Amino acid sequence: MLGIINHSKVPLRLMAFAGLGGALLSFLVGFGYFIYKLAFWRNFSVGIAPLVIGIFFLGSIQLLFLASSASTSAPSTRRSRTGPSQSRRSA
Repeated sequence: MLGIINHSKVPLRLMAFAGLGGALLSFLVGFGYFIYKLAFWRNFSVGIAPLVIGIFFLGSIQLLFLASSASTSAPSTRRSRTGPSQSRRSA
């Protein structure tokens, strides 16, 4: 994976956008499910949907944070053209 990241940060950005999109979608579906449950309290069948929504939400959050941590720790592809910094003066 280091070979992909050294050449391009596009995979990391795609992973971050996928995580963010998945988290937002899971949150919206979970919120809709919650409203539906409140509206039809008496004849609402309990199922596995809340677990699946929660698992997708947490997976998306993990993907988002994995992408953000990998992008901050990835080696920079830019190289200095001027050489070492000249901030210290030789005495």
